[in-house]
Amino acid sequence: MSRLFAIALALFIGCAQGAITAWLGVQPFVVTLGSMLLLRGVAEVLTGGADIGFQGRFPEFRFLGEGTGLGLPMPFWFALAAVAIVSFLMHRTLFGRYCYAIGSNAEAARLSGVPVRAVRLITFVVAALLSGVAGILYVAYLPTATPSLGSAYELHAVAAAVLGGCSLQGGRGSVFGVLIGAGVMQITFNAVNLVGHSLWQNVVAGGVILAAVIVDRVFEKK
Repeated sequence: MSRLFAIALALFIGCAQGAITAWLGVQPFVVTLGSMLLLRGVAEVLTGGADIGFQGRFPEFRFLGEGTGLGLPMPFWFALAAVAIVSFLMHRTLFGRYCYAIGSNAEAARLSGVPVRAVRLITFVVAALLSGVAGILYVAYLPTATPSLGSAYELHAVAAAVLGGCSLQGGRGSVFGVLIGAGVMQITFNAVNLVGHSLWQNVVAGGVILAAVIVDRVFEKK
C-alpha cells in the first residue's frame, strides 16, 4: 500500500509540475528546482531530520532492492524495462517525435499543430513516475529512508545526460546515449573512490557538465 501511495504521490507531483510549466509558462528548470527544495524540506519536517531504518522488517519490499532475478539484481530488471519502454516511446511513437520537436523549437511545433501543452504535461508525468519507482528501489536497497536521500543526484543526472549526447538547448539526445553516459559517470565515480578521493565526485560531475556545455555551444555555433 505504501508503494502505491508513493507512486500516486509522484504522479500528482508530476501533474502539478507539468501544469505549472505548460499552462503558466514557467521555465521547467525553475519548477523542478523549486519543487525539489520544497519536497526535500517536507521530508525533513516529516522525519525530524532523522533516518528511518527497517530493522529487518518488510522482506517483500526489501526484495525489490536487494533481491535477484535470473541471477541479476532486481533494480537491473527495472532499469532495463524503463530503458526499453522510454526508448520505444521516444524513437518509435508520435509522442517521441513531438518531444524532439518541442525541444528544438516549441513555437514552431505549436504552429505545426503539435499539442505542446499536453505533451509537456505527459512528459512531466512520465518523468515523475520513473522518479517514484527509482526512489522506491533506492530505499529498498539501502534499506533506510533518509530525508537527504538522493542529494546531488540531480547534478549526476544532468552530467550523465550531457555526456550521453543530450543537448541542454533541447531537441537532441537518445535514451541509449543517456544510459551510456550514466555508465561512464558511475565508472568514473568508482575510480575516484578507489583512489581514495570520494569527495571529488561533485567536482567531476560539475566539470563534465561545464565541458559538455562548452563543447555543445561551440559545435552549435559552427
